[in-house]
Amino acid sequence: MVIVESRHLLWNDRLIFFPSETECGELVRDIPFRDIVRIQYTPVRFDCDQRALAHSQVMRTWCIDLTKDLDAIYGEMHKDACRRRIKKAEKMLSSILIRRNDQISREDFFSLYNRFVTTKMHTKLLSRKRFEEYLGHAEVFAIYHDGRVVCANLTLPDTDRKRVFGAFSASIRLNGGDDAMLASVLGRYLTWHEIRMFKAEGMEIYDFGGISLGGPITQYKMSYGGFPLEEYCHVFAGGMIPRPVVNLGRRVYRMMASRYRGTAKRSLHVPPGRGERNTV
Repeated sequence: MVIVESRHLLWNDRLIFFPSETECGELVRDIPFRDIVRIQYTPVRFDCDQRALAHSQVMRTWCIDLTKDLDAIYGEMHKDACRRRIKKAEKMLSSILIRRNDQISREDFFSLYNRFVTTKMHTKLLSRKRFEEYLGHAEVFAIYHDGRVVCANLTLPDTDRKRVFGAFSASIRLNGGDDAMLASVLGRYLTWHEIRMFKAEGMEIYDFGGISLGGPITQYKMSYGGFPLEEYCHVFAGGMIPRPVVNLGRRVYRMMASRYRGTAKRSLHVPPGRGERNTV
């Protein structure tokens, strides 16, 4: 189980990945007033009349079975979308560098992520505070070409469940042109590198995160081979906060976040040449 905690002025937020049935029972028992508990990707289903349950939904993720040998994992990848690009990257190894979880890779990821969000405006910016909260549990990988960062991924490994979650990804692909092609090639190679590293360290599942029907992000995840996994996500509100109040709060939060994204593009300053972002 991975728990990312955040304290705010009026509430405390706990984002929890992969809890077991026993852990879920403990998490939702006597939730303190003002606490929000967000359970992500659990096999546990709660009844709609469960105390303090504000929201519940079925989620499907796309996973790779790391207990298979590497040749089998590689063979299941799409020939053109994955394997051919990995082979192309292997011919560039003299100009490629991969960093793992050091200060440089972390800072480059942070810049890529927020640069992408500023351009695409599809989600909120990652604050420094929130980024630090993730880093307490995360492994960051970044790949460089001729000294310039091209792609970076933030993953959340759970050593108890032997499962690693691809939380965020970033790249320079929105620059277009040669940068888009370079990001396509090196992004595949970076993910393949992570798969090999985590398998060697005893992980059993590489989880790309949620999928939906169709769509380019889903097709991208499925091109690595693997299998779908259906689980549940839940939101619990501490105390006796009525569900309509919780839902109203969520709508207000989303509205404010949307307005914030509208001004972010004009206000955010990111050093040039740092790249861009893509979420998983």
